[in-house]
Amino acid sequence: MLSRARTLMESKSRIYAKEWKEAPPDLQKAREYLLVAEGSDWCWWYGDDHYTPHGPEFDRLFRHNYKSIV
Repeated sequence: MLSRARTLMESKSRIYAKEWKEAPPDLQKAREYLLVAEGSDWCWWYGDDHYTPHGPEFDRLFRHNYKSIV
């Protein structure tokens, strides 16, 4: 999911960079959410080999950040 989001973000960012324009605020905000999602430990914790009682909360937060990107 993050790889697809990163590819989409870079594609949209190139459009503005090519024209020497600043990215619109919603694209800048989406980039912030992407960086938060990429910096999350959830990718490491996600799976049956790691357990945390807070799994559903981490999953909800991670998916919220991802959905804010796309």
